[in-house]
Amino acid sequence: MPATGFRYAFLLGFAILLLAPIRAPAGVAEWQAHMKSGAAAYQRGDHRGAAVSFAAALKEAEAFGETDQRFTSTINNLAVMYVHQGRYAEAEPLYRRSLVIREKALGADHPSVG
Repeated sequence: MPATGFRYAFLLGFAILLLAPIRAPAGVAEWQAHMKSGAAAYQRGDHRGAAVSFAAALKEAEAFGETDQRFTSTINNLAVMYVHQGRYAEAEPLYRRSLVIREKALGADHPSVG
């Protein structure tokens, strides 16, 4: 493609992006609502309620993909709630899953992995 054709295609694509309606991906508002509810329940000391909210948030976060920071944060929040409830067997696989994802994304030497 000649340079002018490339510039035209680039500008056309850029214009389409600017003119397209901006929409949040499906599930973002629901994920945020569940996370907010979970955080509020945690602040009240309601670890069971927080776990229920974080589990619902995790269902929404799965649509974002495992490499999305919201996904790993949600997994960690849910695992913490399980630990608070003494549900260690349920928390451990969540922690392990989060560790594998972060290690792939950040590298084994990153402070968030250690």
